[in-house]
Amino acid sequence: MARRPERRLVACNSDAATKHVRTALQSRPLDKVRDRLEESGDPSAHAIAKGVYVLRKVLICAVVFVTVFAAFGQELWDLARTTIDGKNVAIEYGRPRLNGRNITDLMKQLPPDHVWRAGSGPMTLLMTEADLSIGGKKVPAGNYSLYMYCPEKGDYALLVNSDVGTQEAGPFPKAAPDRSNRTYPHFMDYTFAIGNKEVARIPLKRTAFERRWEVLTYSFEPAGKGALLTIRWGDQAWTVEFQPAG
Repeated sequence: MARRPERRLVACNSDAATKHVRTALQSRPLDKVRDRLEESGDPSAHAIAKGVYVLRKVLICAVVFVTVFAAFGQELWDLARTTIDGKNVAIEYGRPRLNGRNITDLMKQLPPDHVWRAGSGPMTLLMTEADLSIGGKKVPAGNYSLYMYCPEKGDYALLVNSDVGTQEAGPFPKAAPDRSNRTYPHFMDYTFAIGNKEVARIPLKRTAFERRWEVLTYSFEPAGKGALLTIRWGDQAWTVEFQPAG
């Protein structure tokens, strides 16, 4: 009997490779299995059919998740800080480089829920000692993970989530030894893994810049009793106000 060729999973970070992998995972065999199970009329088979559908969705999201975020890469790390109501507020994040890429094209590679983890490497974290009003949405004092909702059309949004990640690095570049206690995003798409733990989804104001920001940058500037957060990358910038909670 002829030996079947060995199948290997190859890491990829190009747009073309991502497209081919996604197409392969969307091929019809899983759909045919699901359809036949549903046609049987057996309740147990129907439950299995639903599982097949979820499995395909998870596989597609997982592959896109790895290829996109591996492409971003872990380049630098930084901490944006401010004081609000006399208390410390900070955002800890990895700083990916564009390396000749385009923001719009990168965001088109996101999973179907269009959520990006707003940094690279370990989790992007918001740490606040103050109760905040972020863009008019209340966020109690505590530690949170930050994400961005990046639709192809419409406004971007800052997502504040109570889940601060996992100790398993998975496909993400590991933190430096002096930051070995850092957590990482879950190896699933955002909505599937932790969407139910979202604390606030806050619209961001977008501004175009003539200057190109090669490295992702977060910064705070004084604004009223609080501060204005600006997120810059490429030729784009997004802003939202952090104010004391009323």
